Amino acid sequence: MGVPSVSMVAVPGLVLIVVGAVLLVVVLVLLFAWPGWARGRGGTADGFPPVARPPSYPRALRPPADGTYEGTNVYRGPPVRNRGLGRRGRVRLVLAGEGLILDRRGIDDVLIEQHDLRMAEVRGQTLVIRWQHGGRPLETIVRLDRAEESDVWARSLSQMGRRP
Repeated sequence: MGVPSVSMVAVPGLVLIVVGAVLLVVVLVLLFAWPGWARGRGGTADGFPPVARPPSYPRALRPPADGTYEGTNVYRGPPVRNRGLGRRGRVRLVLAGEGLILDRRGIDDVLIEQHDLRMAEVRGQTLVIRWQHGGRPLETIVRLDRAEESDVWARSLSQMGRRP
């Protein structure tokens, strides 16, 4: 009596079952990962309207300030990745009659219109600008190169946000 042998017919069937199970697992992983990948690369606009573009020649109300654009978040929520608002980089803030211009180097500039501004505050070394867009409250975070200017910018932006 020797070791029982496996039938030659059973082996190909077993291989097909194993290959089918592996393919099923791969398909399920991709299916569940797809929504996260779509969000991570910006996905669709998700009902997020386009942001305003600044005028060609804005009427500056104060000297501009340079800094680092850290990003924009939904107020007390996740980061906004749509419309280029999730891309970190250099920025020049220009307070104009139309609102706040974020002159972002290498990325589309953004105008936070005067009527959309709510307030601004300094948190640690960052200037946090609250504004409204598409019915959503947002926070944009900027780290100014000259941190001592943050308080003055916060007061100016908050004052503009209170205008009727």
